[in-house]
Amino acid sequence: MLAWTRVHECPLNILGVRCDVQLRGSKQDDGAPWMTLTRLRVERPIGTRAIAMWVGRLFVVRDAEDFEVEACVALARLAAPEVSRTSWRKALGGDIENPERKLVVAEAEAGVVGYGRARLFEPGSDAPRDTAPRGYYLMGLFVRPDLRRAGVGAALTETRLRWISEGAEEAWFFANAHNSASIALHRGFGFEEVTRQFSFPGLAFEGGEGILFRLGLRSVVSVL
Repeated sequence: MLAWTRVHECPLNILGVRCDVQLRGSKQDDGAPWMTLTRLRVERPIGTRAIAMWVGRLFVVRDAEDFEVEACVALARLAAPEVSRTSWRKALGGDIENPERKLVVAEAEAGVVGYGRARLFEPGSDAPRDTAPRGYYLMGLFVRPDLRRAGVGAALTETRLRWISEGAEEAWFFANAHNSASIALHRGFGFEEVTRQFSFPGLAFEGGEGILFRLGLRSVVSVL
């Protein structure tokens, strides 16, 4: 049984998992009752399913499986169509196969609606002096455009941070300075800017500068 914080106790069977959820009651303009699922905190370590609801729908965040790589490739090409399917398939498939990498997906009624990646980065012996430090990095995050601002990105991020916390005391993240949405999401978890003077293999920040962020995982609190 999953343990959740709650205002009004409401036992539900969600996708085969019995859990208590936190609900806030209200009324619409026409007087009809409306129950809103409020912010939840998962009290179990990674491996349990993070469940959330938006506008009466459900999504589950969990480790990706091999057969879902193609769905992730389709999403990835919405963000970066210039990258071939073969390249995306190799990269995302490698996230599943390599124990130092992680690929998680958000699944809804419509199938996979988002994914998040994480990995251990180790600079080579000949890496430039300004290369980002060794550590676990949140890499790629993508949510289907019509389902954004619904908590999916936050759930994908929290799940990856829980995985990182099993083997490290800090997590890293970088973004283009123009990507205000991504920066705001990660600042919400406590990420703090470290530097704008760094490099990362194969990475270029087109039209802007990169910002490197760090998070001490002892300070992590759930935002679901």
